[in-house]
Amino acid sequence: VLAQSGDHLTYLGSTGGTTKPIDIAGQYAFVGEGLGLTVLNISDPEKPVVVGRTQPFVIIDQLVVSGDYVYAVAAPFGDLWVIDVSDPTEPRPVTSDNSNWIKALSVDGPYLYAVSFGALGGLHVYDISDPSALQEVGYLQTTPFTSGVDAAGGLAFVAHLTSNLSSGGLWIVDVSDPTTPFEVARVEDAHEYNIEEVAVSGDYIYTEYAGLFRVIDISDPAKPVEVGSVPTGAVIIELSGDIAFGINNFGFVISIDISDPADPQLLSVYRPEGGAQDLAETGHYLYYTDGAAGIWVMDAADPADPVVVGGYNTMDQMNAVVAGGDYAYVADQREGLM
Repeated sequence: VLAQSGDHLTYLGSTGGTTKPIDIAGQYAFVGEGLGLTVLNISDPEKPVVVGRTQPFVIIDQLVVSGDYVYAVAAPFGDLWVIDVSDPTEPRPVTSDNSNWIKALSVDGPYLYAVSFGALGGLHVYDISDPSALQEVGYLQTTPFTSGVDAAGGLAFVAHLTSNLSSGGLWIVDVSDPTTPFEVARVEDAHEYNIEEVAVSGDYIYTEYAGLFRVIDISDPAKPVEVGSVPTGAVIIELSGDIAFGINNFGFVISIDISDPADPQLLSVYRPEGGAQDLAETGHYLYYTDGAAGIWVMDAADPADPVVVGGYNTMDQMNAVVAGGDYAYVADQREGLM
C-alpha cells in the first residue's frame, strides 16, 4: 500500500507474495513470504492467522527459528540476516552479514552453523549468544558446492553437490570446539552424488542420494554405516519421532516410517497443486509452503493417509495496480500486495 502526496508515493505496508521457507516454534509459524518474514498464529492449526510482518527488505530463501530470533538467508546472494521475533506482531531485522554466500542453516545450542557456496565454500560457525551481534568463531573449508547442514551433539553434517570442480557427498565434522571444526569422516560412496538435505536424530542421519532415502548409523562418527534405504527422493526432510516427512524432487509431500532404521517404509505420497517448497511439523500437523499457492496444513495423525485440513492463501499470481483516493495498491506476482 502506497500513500500519495502530490507527486510522491510513501510505502505504508504490504501483504502476500510467493512463499518458500517455513519453521515453527510454539504457537507460531515463521514464513518467508514476498519480500520479508510473515508470522502466523497456529494455535488453531487448521486456521493459521497472520499476526505480524516485517517491512519489505529481502527475499528469504532459508530460515530457522531459535528462541526469540529467526536466522534467515536472503536470495540471491546468500546474505545472513537476524530477525527479532520476541514480539511476533512486530518482527524486525536487527543485523546482517554479507561476508559469505550462505546456502543453509542449523542451530544447536548457542551456535549457528551455516554452509557457504563458492570458492571458500564450507562450514561457518557463529556464536549467537548475543544474536544482535553475530560473531563468526570457526570455519572449515569443504567444497565450493555445499547444499545442506544439520548439527547436534558436537557434530555437524554437511551435504554437498557434485560438479566438474569437486565431488559431492556428505561430511561429518567435529564441532565440539566450535573455533576449530575438523573433518571426522565422509559417508562412503556418497561423494559421487548430489546431496541436498541431511537430518540427524540420535545415532542416525537421514539423507537422500541416487534416488534412495537412506538411514546411516553414526554411533561411531568416524565410521558411518548405511543400515537401510527405501526408493524415494527427499530433498527436504523433517523428522518427527518414528516418521520422516519430506519433499521429493517433484515437489510431492512424502512420509516414511523410520521406526526400524534397517527397514524404512514409504507410507504416503501426496501431490500438491503447485509443488511443495518447504515443510515443518508440530504435533500431528504438517505445514508446507506451495510457492504461489501459499501455505497448506495437513493432519498427519495417520502418516499413511495425511489429509489437507486448512491453509493460508498469500494472494500471489496477481499483477495489477489500482488507485483509489490517496492510495495506490500494487499487486505483484512475486512480492505480493503493496
